[in-house]
Amino acid sequence: MGSKAFRIMLGLEVLLLFIQFWLGMYVNLFVDLPLVKAQDFSSYAGGQDVIAHIAVGISILLLAGLILSYGSRLKKLQVTLLATFGVVFVISAPLTGATFLFRDQDNVLSMAMAINFLLAFTIYLAIFYLVDRR
Repeated sequence: MGSKAFRIMLGLEVLLLFIQFWLGMYVNLFVDLPLVKAQDFSSYAGGQDVIAHIAVGISILLLAGLILSYGSRLKKLQVTLLATFGVVFVISAPLTGATFLFRDQDNVLSMAMAINFLLAFTIYLAIFYLVDRR
């Protein structure tokens, strides 16, 4: 895989993170999440939006793993370190999201999701600009 394909993966990751941000804002502002510890999201109004948010998050996580795998083969320490931190923040976001959903929907956890998103978004943009454009 060339650096052009790697940059396409990075661009897709940034795009998916942007979509995830807007889905998350929509779910946070317009979907009434149940206060019970229900695990069947499709059983209430807005459940499809939560499922879409989760599905995009899974795609982001899978792509982050691919980026880390390929980035480590480039033998550029900066890219490998940034990709590693990117995966850490991408993993942290759904963990805080699940905790938010199943533990009284504390706004601190919502803020933690947003911070994880912002850090991952910034990291993948940085990697995008660090990789050769050939």
